[in-house]
Amino acid sequence: MTEERFAFLVAELEPADVPRIAYRTADHTLVQVWHFEAPAEITLRFRGRLTPPALLEITEVSPRPPVRAETLLSAEGTTLGLAASALPAGARITIDAAGADSAGWRLEDGGAAITLAVRRAVELEVAATLEGGPRADSPASPRAGSAPSAVRRSAPLWPDDARVFAPTRHRDALARIADGALRYVTGCALLRVAPGEACLLTDHRLLPLSWTRDAYYQALLLLAAAGPGHPEIVADHLRWLFGRCRREGGVWQRSHLANGEPKDLAYQADQQLFPVLELLDFHQATGSWPALPGTGTEVPVAAWGRLVDAVWRALPIAPSGLVRTDENPADDPSSLPHSLSVQILAWYVVRRLAGVATELGLDGAGLSDTAETIRDATERELTAPGPHGAQWAYEADGRGATRLYADANDVPTALAPAWGFCSAEDPVWRATMRFAFDEANPAYRPGPWGGLGSLHTPGTWPLGDAQEWLFAGATGDRERAGRALDRLTGVASSDGLLPEAYDPRTGAWTARHWFAWPAALVGALAVSALGR
Repeated sequence: MTEERFAFLVAELEPADVPRIAYRTADHTLVQVWHFEAPAEITLRFRGRLTPPALLEITEVSPRPPVRAETLLSAEGTTLGLAASALPAGARITIDAAGADSAGWRLEDGGAAITLAVRRAVELEVAATLEGGPRADSPASPRAGSAPSAVRRSAPLWPDDARVFAPTRHRDALARIADGALRYVTGCALLRVAPGEACLLTDHRLLPLSWTRDAYYQALLLLAAAGPGHPEIVADHLRWLFGRCRREGGVWQRSHLANGEPKDLAYQADQQLFPVLELLDFHQATGSWPALPGTGTEVPVAAWGRLVDAVWRALPIAPSGLVRTDENPADDPSSLPHSLSVQILAWYVVRRLAGVATELGLDGAGLSDTAETIRDATERELTAPGPHGAQWAYEADGRGATRLYADANDVPTALAPAWGFCSAEDPVWRATMRFAFDEANPAYRPGPWGGLGSLHTPGTWPLGDAQEWLFAGATGDRERAGRALDRLTGVASSDGLLPEAYDPRTGAWTARHWFAWPAALVGALAVSALGR
């Protein structure tokens, strides 16, 4: 389904009784069922439009031109049609009410209305169908070498599961977050754009775009939860990433539309690495490689090796061995070109690649050497004095300049011991993380609900709370873990979702009510802590 086809149907139906609502994935239909007692005369009115969703919370680095789509309504009996010539999509609203008499839809200024005379108690079904996208039951792309129907879990996705723990008082709430994240990822963030291809959006309403970073954690949750159909979703997403996404200069851009076209044209190094890590996680979890994008006949594993090699060759690596980035994971311009979390992520991806290098046709020895070069350069170029002793800087330029800062978006820094970049006892890593949760860090927000946030969006961030949970688990600090989980579970909505940021004084949400990344990360951690 292209970005244009992911259009919102905005409707107002009267009377304002509370209906039962269901969604039929097979034909992209939202069904409302209303119960009415007889005798009654009911009028339902529709006012709405077909249009691509507005990008409501984003810095318009590369603004999209207006679509200027005009919605045209047509009425035929109890079916109301919506069309817009500027969009490859349409919709229809159908009324089904056995036991009620009606002359059908009638067009009126700004919308349409239908009146029904109810002679006996009736179940009124209002079905809104979005047309133009692929059906859920459409044939998939070739599945040779694709995922089995269940995750094998040949090795834990989190390398050190025992360090992620949850006090008894938080277990039910964490399970609710994990369940809510899975429902959101599979029910709202997932878009099947073509047979055998799926996009994972960062949220369905405010930012219906895809970041490879955000999508990685959604895919990780699916593999960790290991539910029926989950590995197939990840395989479809990998084909979308490596096949449909148009990569300017061979690299993924800051964000992409659901049809694979770049949206925000900006280079972030970590977003080149997360798709490779997702591929490696898929292989580790299932014991297989997904089918290739498109209909090629090459041996999948060899072709995947070439795709991965192309990603690595497109990375800008300094003579020191450090990977350069133009923007940090907060989508802000880098102050200095070499980000700590990018180096940790690059080291981890290269080490993981070395383990399957022979299978992928890559140079395993060369990858191992590259990994050690990255770690040596990180320790040499990014170590700096801090308030808690020597720590890693947030950024460095490779010529002696460093910047002390920590951001909620930089999850790889908190994962460094779990990934094996350092030990949990490493004094430099501990000082780095202590600084993150200290008022000396400009992104830390004090208060009753205070914690690690980001200069990108003021407030405490659930991603920062997740980092503190990881830090506490790695260091065995159960009191700190409890405080972090008090905040996480305290700000979670009733359906388990988490915001981008919340007020450090009150805990009230301040940004992004639908945000797949934090719920997916916490959900994956919860799976590790609670077990499946």
